[in-house]
Amino acid sequence: ITVGGIYPTIFPELTLKSEYIDYLIIGEGEESFAQLIKNIINNSPLNNIDGIGYKQNKNIVINPKSIFINNLDEIPFPDRESINFNFYNNYKMKLYGLGFKRKASIITSRSCPNRCSFCSMYLSHGPKWRSRSAENVVDEILYLKKHFLIDELFVMDDNFSFDKNRTIQICEKIIKQNIKIKWNTPNGLSAKTLDLETLQIMKKSGCHRICIAIESGDSYIRNKIIGKGISDEKIKEVVENANKAGLSIFAYYIIGMPGETEESFNKTISQIKELKLNGVATSFATPLAGTKLFDECVKNNYFIKNELCDSKFNIPIIETPDFNRADLIRREKIFYFEFLKAHFFKIIIDAFLKKND
Repeated sequence: ITVGGIYPTIFPELTLKSEYIDYLIIGEGEESFAQLIKNIINNSPLNNIDGIGYKQNKNIVINPKSIFINNLDEIPFPDRESINFNFYNNYKMKLYGLGFKRKASIITSRSCPNRCSFCSMYLSHGPKWRSRSAENVVDEILYLKKHFLIDELFVMDDNFSFDKNRTIQICEKIIKQNIKIKWNTPNGLSAKTLDLETLQIMKKSGCHRICIAIESGDSYIRNKIIGKGISDEKIKEVVENANKAGLSIFAYYIIGMPGETEESFNKTISQIKELKLNGVATSFATPLAGTKLFDECVKNNYFIKNELCDSKFNIPIIETPDFNRADLIRREKIFYFEFLKAHFFKIIIDAFLKKND
């Protein structure tokens, strides 16, 4: 039994303590997993395989991850034929602000150059942003159109638009080849990477909605605590340009980062009321192992007792001198109430237009 993913990557020794697990893959696994299988078949040593963990004479051995795949075009497309793909497409659920038509997801790049204090992504995907070529990405879209008849596409990159030229090339190829596809970016885009030119060609190529990770309306929380490096002015500019381009725009916010006060929370409320957004979503600050946020919460004893591994979804699990759990739950309710109050008519009009789209 071999496992992989973010948990085994961050906790390899703990994972291999399970009697049910024999091997694990650290980080991306296309090359490491293939080499592991070959060595097992050939009864060869495992000590020279990058980024794996295994048991040897009841001892746990970890080969650290040091090699990442630079040319992502060499990796075959996911083998969607090996699963019952129609099962997912016949399940009529509206996801990520698109519609009810046949859909699929795609990842066109790996990792992100940013180091937000709450994000553990780079621990699994590597420290360097790497991308597939525009040709390779569009080839997969064509493959999905031909073999699975998809009409909607979720681009799930951690930082899809980091390279402006590549973003534009992908969109231009979609337009040139007359690919009819409706797509969005549910994993979020960095506002730093977006300008009017990029947003306009994204819209022309079939992009319906962009999601941007703003995280806080307080620039101190957003930039000093989280490390986003995005000014209030840039956020306002991107939202205005997205509206000019005719894109629906969704914003993500975090409630309860250490350092958040009533004053800083009120700045977030002012921002969501001012920005012309089509939708918002919140999450409570959740310290993931290996991140700066996690280390800070452990150091300052911010975790609520017995809540580190709470099974409930999206509940506050940290408290600081500035807030407790009740404060955060109250703030979340205020957040959605104020957004809906400020954008009620826009939301109703958007819903009507979508119904008649």
